[in-house]
Amino acid sequence: IVATIATGQGAAVIPQGKDREEERKHLFARLLQGKPVIVIDNIENPLQSDILCAILTTQLYSDRILGKTETVEVPTNVTILATGNNLTFIGDITRRVLLSSIDPVMERPDSRADFEISNLEQWVFDHRGRLIRAGLTILKAYHEAGRPKQPIEPFGSFEEWSDWVRSALVWLGCEDPLKTRLKIE
Repeated sequence: IVATIATGQGAAVIPQGKDREEERKHLFARLLQGKPVIVIDNIENPLQSDILCAILTTQLYSDRILGKTETVEVPTNVTILATGNNLTFIGDITRRVLLSSIDPVMERPDSRADFEISNLEQWVFDHRGRLIRAGLTILKAYHEAGRPKQPIEPFGSFEEWSDWVRSALVWLGCEDPLKTRLKIE
């Protein structure tokens, strides 16, 4: 859904790598393709990744192309999402994670059929322009209000996102997205 709103198409979905090398190959391949949204899907093991940490906090990432001695540098202007049940994070990745949870309030959510919007993906695609306008309207209103300083702690390595998106949400009256990290650390 996030990718559909942002790009008009689905995200690049990759599995959690069995080891560091496999993870590096999956992530670097998607960066080489220029995918704007990457989903690490159905994570079953604790997420701990120096490679992912580097990608999330640098503007450029350099690595070797598979099967060659050539090194390539690629931009890291990408949104990386991770999905799974009862996710756990280890190490430095914890400071780079915002948590989003869905509680279906039922034992077998895969059997649920009483959704208000029966085909969410299609609905989002059909209403994408309206959703983008709504997001941009929030940012524009915050900017036109003079980007008033919000009572929030700095978010090191993500200052620009924090100054624009996070501050605009808090200014609007939403909960600070960084508070979700309290459930992780």
